[in-house]
Amino acid sequence: MTTNVWLQHIWTDSKLCWNPKDYGGVEVLYVPSELIWLPDIVLYNNADGNYQVTIMNKAKLSYNGTVEWTPPAIYKSMCQIDVEWFPFDAQTCEMKFGSWTYGGLEVDLKHKNEQMQHEEQELTVGPDGENQWETVWVVDDGIDLNDYYPSVEWDILRVPGKRHQKKYPCCISPFIDLTYEIHLRRKTLFYTLHLLPNAVLRKQKEREALSQRRLTLQRQSILEQMEIHTAPSSAEAIKRIAGHGRESSGLIAHFASTSREREQNGSLYREQSPLKSAVDSLFDHPLHVENVQQ
Repeated sequence: MTTNVWLQHIWTDSKLCWNPKDYGGVEVLYVPSELIWLPDIVLYNNADGNYQVTIMNKAKLSYNGTVEWTPPAIYKSMCQIDVEWFPFDAQTCEMKFGSWTYGGLEVDLKHKNEQMQHEEQELTVGPDGENQWETVWVVDDGIDLNDYYPSVEWDILRVPGKRHQKKYPCCISPFIDLTYEIHLRRKTLFYTLHLLPNAVLRKQKEREALSQRRLTLQRQSILEQMEIHTAPSSAEAIKRIAGHGRESSGLIAHFASTSREREQNGSLYREQSPLKSAVDSLFDHPLHVENVQQ
C-alpha cells in the first residue's frame, strides 16, 4: 500500500526553552531539523527499504520547549490482501510506527488526541508464543483525513489508531508502537455494471438468445482477463468470482449448444410476458461508458 502522508511529531525538549522577555518577545522559531534532536520514528512494516523520513523540513520551536515537526513522506507498507470476495471485497491495512532505538522509558509514544482514547482488550501472541490478552489504547480517528484526496478505486471506511505497550524478558523498558488501521472497501460500480449477465436477466427469442449468449461468453472471457490484471495474486484464498466465472462460462456454452440444436430442429416461440418485455426494453438501450482506464 502506497500512502502520501504528513507525519506530525510533537514533543518537549527542556534544552530548547527560553524567556521571550530576554529575546525581544520572540516566542516561536523555525529552525532546520538537522540542528536539533529528532525522534527516530520509523515504519516497521515498510516494504520499500527506506524506513525513515527523507525530506528534512524545518521544525517549529516554542519558548516553553515544545517542538513541532511535520515532515512529508511517501510510504510503501506491506498489507495482507484477501481477494476471496473480489471485486466486492474490503481490506484492512496497517501502518505500524515506533522508535528504532529508544524504549518506552526514553521515548513514550502517545496519540495526539489522547483525551479521546479508550481501552480495549486485544488477543495477541506473547513472547513465549502463547496467545494472551493485551490492553491497547484506541482512538477512533487516528488519521486526519481533512486533506485526503479520494481514491478512484477505494473508499476509506474508518482509520482507528492503537497504542501498544509490550514487555519482553530481555529488557526492562517496554516497547511502544502506534498502529493505524486503514479499513478500505473497493468501489464496485464499474464491476457491477459489467458483471450483470444479460442472458440471465432477459428472456429472448431462441435465435436472438444464441448470438446474445455467445456475446456474453466472449464478454465473460474479457472480464476474466481484466480480473487477472486487476486483482492481486494471493495463495491464501481463491476468488469466488473466478469459480463463478468458470461455472457461468460452462453454463453459457451449454445453453448456446442447446439453443443451436433447438434452432436446427425448429421450435415454437413463446409470447413474452409484460415483465419480460419491460426487461427487454430496459436492455435494448445501450449503456455507453467512456474514458474507462485500468
